[in-house]
Amino acid sequence: MAAAAYEAQLRIRREGEEISCAQNDLNSWLSDLKKNNSRTKAPAKSKTTEPKLSVPTNPSAHNIEEERLRGNDFFSQGKYHDAIQCYTCCLSENEAISTPVIYSNRELMLLLLNTHAAMAHLKLKTWSNAESDASHALAIDNGHSKSYQRRCVARQSLGKLRAAMIDAYTAEDCLGDIDTKAVNELQQKVYRALVNAVKRAPRRKITVEVNECTK
Repeated sequence: MAAAAYEAQLRIRREGEEISCAQNDLNSWLSDLKKNNSRTKAPAKSKTTEPKLSVPTNPSAHNIEEERLRGNDFFSQGKYHDAIQCYTCCLSENEAISTPVIYSNRELMLLLLNTHAAMAHLKLKTWSNAESDASHALAIDNGHSKSYQRRCVARQSLGKLRAAMIDAYTAEDCLGDIDTKAVNELQQKVYRALVNAVKRAPRRKITVEVNECTK
């Protein structure tokens, strides 16, 4: 009986040491991540503004702009499926959007359509689609903090915790000297999820067989 209790104590101690080691590894990785990001901290960016039509009389431009605004209205009403359909419709009109005489800033328009669609997917908890749309937005502008934040939330929900943490710290860097309270809260949320994942991780048991050799 005493031997069984002793074995149980040893097992608990070993598991505690494994968790402590894993958390130390996690904290070391986070420390390296913070150092690397601090070296490449981006200057503060001006707030992204909604694009405007440069030629309001163009019919194609009107159609896309009306559809985009309809999407925004649907989003504000909580009709996220309808909003996504509107944004997708706008993105399908790539030829019209790419025409300089229609939109004064094509990249800004594509960025906003993708990041708005990503937010709508987050509301619907369609995480993979949210990650994809946020990634499309970042392919257009790799310094867009909101898209990093939205991809971070999607990746955390998909269980991609380390990738989510990288996005969270990159989002902070993109803000520069702008208030980072919301991003810091997101970082803490991902960190807690990482720590919980470490604690829940299954412990591998290794069986060692010893064969006695006889001469």
